[in-house]
Amino acid sequence: MGTPIRIIVGEPDYLAREGLVRALEAAEGLDVVSICSTMTSLESAAQLEQPDVVLMPLVFPPGRVSTAFQFLKELQAARPETGVVLIGENHDLVHALPLFDSGIARRAFIIRSRIRSASQLTRAIREVASGNSLVDPAAVGTLLNAARQRTDYPFGSLTEREREVLTMVAGAESNNAIARDLNITTRAVERHVNSIFRKLGLSGSRDVNRRVQAALAYSASMQAEPNGKAVHPVRARH
Repeated sequence: MGTPIRIIVGEPDYLAREGLVRALEAAEGLDVVSICSTMTSLESAAQLEQPDVVLMPLVFPPGRVSTAFQFLKELQAARPETGVVLIGENHDLVHALPLFDSGIARRAFIIRSRIRSASQLTRAIREVASGNSLVDPAAVGTLLNAARQRTDYPFGSLTEREREVLTMVAGAESNNAIARDLNITTRAVERHVNSIFRKLGLSGSRDVNRRVQAALAYSASMQAEPNGKAVHPVRARH
């Protein structure tokens, strides 16, 4: 058996905090090294314990997302190898977009109301501890909408075909599905997707992360089109 994943739990709500801790303590290979109810205690514990993963809400009292982001920025600078699992609700996930600015490796987003079992939580923790990321599928749509306010992506370098492929990536279509819809080979789709990743500066991330980031970038481009309309609207999936 390998070394346990060392976790700090930050949660201001007593009942939620107890539930999280119980779920984690019952899982094999996880070690809760500190339990924090305030941001001050969370900051101190992160410095003292140097955990593998921090589990915390996206909105920490006094109710500002910026409080959590400031902590995460400092944590990233001090211990970039530490993973972070953020728990939020649909209505506050729109504020999570800035976390993508420096990449999403070792980051996970989970919607609190969608947690149905301890395995969902432990999976997210294991993923970020391994250097991967995990985004709740229900959160992607919210993040896409938030990204429409962003216009700082280098879309001018994309070809028309690449923009068309990116439209379909933003529609969550697989490479095989894109190949069928465009009547081209899967290998051709892979070449287009890799070119898109390279031009958008996403070539250093894992594929699943790059697809999420590319989708966010596509949505941002919609705001920059004439009259606020996308030239290549996202296709509905049937």
